[in-house]
Amino acid sequence: MWTSSSFLDHTSYLDLLERGKNLVPYSAPLDVLYPREFFIMQTLNLDPIIPIISSLYDQSQGAPVKNLHQILRSFLLFSMTIGTPPAKTSLTAWVDYIKMNPVYRLLIGSPSVDDLPGLGSYYRFMNRLWDSPTLLSRSDLLSYNKDNSRKGKPEIGGDGKAIEENQEKNTIDAATAINEGRNPAPNPEINLQRIFSLTAIALSVSHGLIDPHKMIVSGDGTCIHAHAAPNGHHDKSLPDSDLRHFSDPDADWDCDSDLKANYYGHSLYMFAYRNDTLKTELPVFFKYTFARRHDSLNFLFSFSDFIHNVDGISPNRFCLDSAHDNISTYELLSSRGIIPLIDLNLKSPLNSDGLPEGFTYVPTEISSAG
Repeated sequence: MWTSSSFLDHTSYLDLLERGKNLVPYSAPLDVLYPREFFIMQTLNLDPIIPIISSLYDQSQGAPVKNLHQILRSFLLFSMTIGTPPAKTSLTAWVDYIKMNPVYRLLIGSPSVDDLPGLGSYYRFMNRLWDSPTLLSRSDLLSYNKDNSRKGKPEIGGDGKAIEENQEKNTIDAATAINEGRNPAPNPEINLQRIFSLTAIALSVSHGLIDPHKMIVSGDGTCIHAHAAPNGHHDKSLPDSDLRHFSDPDADWDCDSDLKANYYGHSLYMFAYRNDTLKTELPVFFKYTFARRHDSLNFLFSFSDFIHNVDGISPNRFCLDSAHDNISTYELLSSRGIIPLIDLNLKSPLNSDGLPEGFTYVPTEISSAG
């Protein structure tokens, strides 16, 4: 059940942080010893996402939940230190480490060890954030010969990407759904996308890092190699010796066009905004997807989530590579007043007889001020 103690507001958090600095015995001020961590935590205001978090809990019955702000800030600190000792990539090790580190306890908003959320609270919170009626269970992880049908080398198209079954029809259907106001695919990460929009993106806009009215955004996918065993592992404790344990049941085979080799894993599709003044790119959207899903479809699914879940910014140009060279994408972006800048896939039937009627070439170098 959601109560007034379920989430600490930003003003109270800053007050706790200020008072706590004097209670931790260190030779130098904590914000000098941990400048990056203190700057990010003090700047990040979680108040705008309280309505999202509170909506995930019953408002009138059940056991009272508390200190959810600690879990969110703990996840952020974990992501900042992931891969480094002592937690490395283990959430279990991280939760244990927080108990021993008074500075990190203070940064997540916990005045004492007794108030720290346990490991189980982290997983229960993640389950609530994931907006899906089904969650992976042990039976999903124990599949027999799960990947036998996808061990072969994927068929590669003219754009260097693996060809997805019914690719052209899927892109047409997805674009049609978006134009009709429907979601072309489930969006279980909707809460995460909304949180990212209301915190990181809103903060970037308020600090002038993103110009919400003059935006050039690029979209592309990248390969995420999984360290899991493609054929799974035998679990000798099970009565059926044919069953295998898959630690990453959603991983799949695809072709890494950069390495020109097959890989086992996933795909990460991202939208990035170019800040010409700082000469840097800032992520404004990302979606973790199946390895074999073609970038043309990844873009349309991501674009649908982007326009529904990201507030306050509106791209006027989208830069995409030749994997996105299809009529559905051109027409979808153009209908929304967005100029599509897409590399031509010269091996595509779309361009076999030159550009389609109504389309023209544009210079490759375009000023961002235009």
